[in-house]
Amino acid sequence: MADPGPLAVRRLRHDEVTTALERSLASFGAHQDPARAERSLRRRVERGQVLAAAERSTDRVLAHASAATLDHWLGGRRVCCQHVTGVAVAPEDRGRGAATALLRAIARTGAQAGAGLSLLFPSVDSLYRRLGWEHAGDYARWRLACRAAAGVDGPPLRRLQPERDWPAVRACHRRFGAANPALAVRDEDRWAQLGEARFGWVREVAEDRVDAYVLLDHEPKPDDWRHRLAVRDWAAISPEGLTALVALVGRHGTTAADATLRGAIPHPFQLVLPEQELALDDHVQWMARGLDLSAAVAARGFPMPVCLDVIVEIDDEGLGDRGGTWRLTVEGGRGALRPSDERPTARLAATAVGPLLTGHRSGSQLALAGHADGDESTLAALSAAFSGPRPHLTDFF
Repeated sequence: MADPGPLAVRRLRHDEVTTALERSLASFGAHQDPARAERSLRRRVERGQVLAAAERSTDRVLAHASAATLDHWLGGRRVCCQHVTGVAVAPEDRGRGAATALLRAIARTGAQAGAGLSLLFPSVDSLYRRLGWEHAGDYARWRLACRAAAGVDGPPLRRLQPERDWPAVRACHRRFGAANPALAVRDEDRWAQLGEARFGWVREVAEDRVDAYVLLDHEPKPDDWRHRLAVRDWAAISPEGLTALVALVGRHGTTAADATLRGAIPHPFQLVLPEQELALDDHVQWMARGLDLSAAVAARGFPMPVCLDVIVEIDDEGLGDRGGTWRLTVEGGRGALRPSDERPTARLAATAVGPLLTGHRSGSQLALAGHADGDESTLAALSAAFSGPRPHLTDFF
């Protein structure tokens, strides 16, 4: 029988929230709002979403993290993904393997629940890479001087009427998300947060239907009498809608200095602006690892012209029998992954699976970095199957 080790992973209990909150503040900084952080943590504990790594001998918790599932768009279809957040280890308890034990258990739990991918925003890449996560998409903030958009002539928008327009706004985002790989299918909590934005505009194209919207706040700019447009969310599903949003930024140019907003790399606004005035203000990469790979491939969409039948070996000890040799078939925009005993023509390390499934890296790029190997035709076929626009997130978790 295998040695269970000095640490046990279990759910965090209600009576441990106070010490867990102190652990989070010590890990991520005491600048957080303690009351808000406590409410969030208690809500997650109530939902059973917080796991803890504790000493077997004393039951003292050394680390905790949250894990929940949410659908994301990949290939125009919804894929169930696991979100890993708030991996907290107090400084005095680091180096004892608590985070490693916790993350391995979280990955197993996600795979057993049928999540196709596990996503997270890393504080340090090396830990997660050792456990199978790899960079799989962008989280980028852009900055645009309002007067740089002043020359864009777009159709008008009207002010958002929340009670009337909110269902149409959410429907617009669903269509926008389906065309933008990795965007989240938002839950009620996230929509409630976005609903707190002070200002909103929509472009109404029919009763109860909009093809563009923007939600924003005003922020002061130090040493400048003008304010900043802090865009909390936006979406456009037509050329007219996209042009209308850019033009709205330009119309603020008399009193607003600039606007900050999230979006893909490259950003769609760059196709409308007259000059290269949209600047990348901040950029990090989030990470992903494969979990239930058969579920991920079955749920994901694929390019309609692609027809694929390859044998791949997936080297992922962290998922036990979910690694091994598989037959990947793609036809008619749908895919399937089934166990196989045939000879593989490509091998994928655990760290290759996440960026391949999201479309962030091609087979040849992964092979160049040693995350994959195989014959050129198989790697090219994998690249074609998982190709698409560069994946990105606009919601931090």
